[in-house]
Amino acid sequence: MYIKKIDKQASLSCLDPSKYWLKLAKNRLKAYAGVNFINQDIRKAEIKDNKFDIIYIYYVIHDIDPQERQEIIDVLADKLKENAKIYLEEPTKKSHGMKKNENLQYKLRNPGKLRF
Repeated sequence: MYIKKIDKQASLSCLDPSKYWLKLAKNRLKAYAGVNFINQDIRKAEIKDNKFDIIYIYYVIHDIDPQERQEIIDVLADKLKENAKIYLEEPTKKSHGMKKNENLQYKLRNPGKLRF
């Protein structure tokens, strides 16, 4: 698990609008200090801009309405510090997920911040 590699001075924020998934994350991460759990939509969460060094999105965007995805990516990008990165990993199966190259269509005001 990546959190084992986090410096003791660092923190981890886990955001999910789903109480179910956040509860699972809390259970899995209960042994770690410095973890903050936020049960909100990123567009409504009171998180200041330029806060994060890394945003890692794992199997989330495909569950968001396609017409709202660009807005979500833009809001997340605003939360990044300068020279920080967004890492995006999504399922690409026909039965569940996004089209294989759909990730590539998302545009950022600073395109260097998005990694697939």
